[in-house]
Amino acid sequence: MQIESDSQKKILIFAANPIDTPPLRLDEEVREIESVLRKSKKRDSFSLSHKWAVRPRDLQQAMLEVEPEIVHFCGHGMNEKGLVFENSSGRSQLVDGDALADLFRQFEEKLECVILSGCYSSKQAESIAKHISYVIGMNHQVEDVSAIEFSVGFYGAIGAGRDIQTSYELGCNALKLANIMDPEVPILKRKIDLISFVSENKSKKSKVIRNENIPITGKEVCKTNILSNVKVQTIRNQFRIPLTYLAATYHNLKLKSDGTKQSLFEEHKISVLSKSDFLPIEPMDLTKLDNFLCWADKSNGLSENPDEYCFREEGLFKPAWCDIASILKSNPDSKLYNGFLYRVLEISSQKFLFSPGRYYDFLNTCEYLSYELASAIADNQFIYDVVAEHREQDFCKVANLLLENENLLPMRSLSHPFDFASRCTAFGTCALVVIKRSRKEPQFILNMRSNKLSETPGLKHIIPAGTFQPNFQDDRFHEQEFSFVENIIREFTEELLDDENLRGDSSSTLRFTDMYGERGKAFRREVVEDRNVELLYLGMVIDPINLKPEILTVLMIHEAYLRGICGKRFQESWETQDSTLDYNKFSKLDLQRALNKPLVPTGKAHLWLTLKHFDFLYSRLSQL
Repeated sequence: MQIESDSQKKILIFAANPIDTPPLRLDEEVREIESVLRKSKKRDSFSLSHKWAVRPRDLQQAMLEVEPEIVHFCGHGMNEKGLVFENSSGRSQLVDGDALADLFRQFEEKLECVILSGCYSSKQAESIAKHISYVIGMNHQVEDVSAIEFSVGFYGAIGAGRDIQTSYELGCNALKLANIMDPEVPILKRKIDLISFVSENKSKKSKVIRNENIPITGKEVCKTNILSNVKVQTIRNQFRIPLTYLAATYHNLKLKSDGTKQSLFEEHKISVLSKSDFLPIEPMDLTKLDNFLCWADKSNGLSENPDEYCFREEGLFKPAWCDIASILKSNPDSKLYNGFLYRVLEISSQKFLFSPGRYYDFLNTCEYLSYELASAIADNQFIYDVVAEHREQDFCKVANLLLENENLLPMRSLSHPFDFASRCTAFGTCALVVIKRSRKEPQFILNMRSNKLSETPGLKHIIPAGTFQPNFQDDRFHEQEFSFVENIIREFTEELLDDENLRGDSSSTLRFTDMYGERGKAFRREVVEDRNVELLYLGMVIDPINLKPEILTVLMIHEAYLRGICGKRFQESWETQDSTLDYNKFSKLDLQRALNKPLVPTGKAHLWLTLKHFDFLYSRLSQL
């Protein structure tokens, strides 16, 4: 390269390949970058510096010394964990995206672009892009030859005087021409996009009315409820749940043709429960409850409004609902807990009147969640019209519209099982099943594109991350709880072999009666310790066609373990490539194709969720 001058644009390359990581051809990548810049028509406009075996403490010194306009990292990435640098002994040391972002923020006046050529570096790129105009990261694993090809295309354009945006596009085009990696793996994060996104979200939030965890109790709807102006229609002897909650809800008013506003809830005659619909519950003296529940009496200034309190380990706290589940970690064997969530109905002196709400209580909460979506799209008349017009004929158009306007989709992450269980049961479970073969053989994907699984009697009442109740009307099962993992495998194998009576030839591991004996303990030990089975919950979306919630789960089963569970019958079906199996060789493109197809016939809204989590999902599967 040319002798450095003040008019030159400085490029600084950090390279790190610790001794405990797979070897990379970093020297070749740097050599190719030098070569393409040396041959470029504006070669005198650039100076190139590189630092090898970089340690975290070397970063600051190099940045202060060179003061670059472009920084390029060559090495390994570890997804959310960060980029891999070297420690003093030459072994791996991770630096997360926030730390890098804070470093580059100190140089944002001069630093124009950061390229992270490490695998799964998109998260770090997003953090850095809050301060730097252009940041390029990788949303997937990157082979040496692909990293080199992209760098040659990118720096060839830079050396020709093109801007960062165009150079990035030509780098991606180089991958297309070479046909060696998906050109969508390198992603460009722009500071201006993040700023406008945050600004737009703040603007939208200022116009939206949200009511968090609105309880519906007693004969009256609480004052903060958006249903306060709606005539309450009670439903008697239909549901066994004492009360339910609406999640964070968008403004529910839409303009009518005459210019007046009308509540969507009123228009659709939403129904709520009244106290008369509760199961008969005897008042319980709190002094007889387990010791971890402490009571503060009325002398402490408590009101008698049950909506204001919830149970905690230390006593009563605001707001909304009684989350006993959160305090049972310290006392999991408490007789008080049988898979219940307790909701306070009435406070009288030092007694509570409360009712248990089991996970398997059948509640048509889907109706309530449907109105959340209706409320969300009501704020945008165009989207409202499109949904109304095309809902029956062109659900792809509706789905695409929601994908383009992700903030309009009232999707709630499956962050806490009890939080989710308090809201609804799952009527449809989108299951992407991955069968792991031995580590020396390819992996295979089994994509469940049939809705038969979700229509299996009992299975549709599954609560992810909670308990499984095969027949909510049968009191014999009320004292037993079944994990989602254990039962989804059983139902999956029945679906796979089209045999509802499947129990496995010599193995009865999945029989309900064995779940809590020694075999059940062994089963859980094999699942947890040996990672023969892993279940990922990606979350919930609202389907724009039937306006019902869908849970997207990914189930990973080791093939040898599945054979042991199901016996010879599964082995025979697999070896004869039974038509019920739909598998592909495991690759990124195959996974994308699988995710881009509806996992159930009407399931299009899950696209938003799978695309949102694709980097995480693929990285997890790649680690198996």
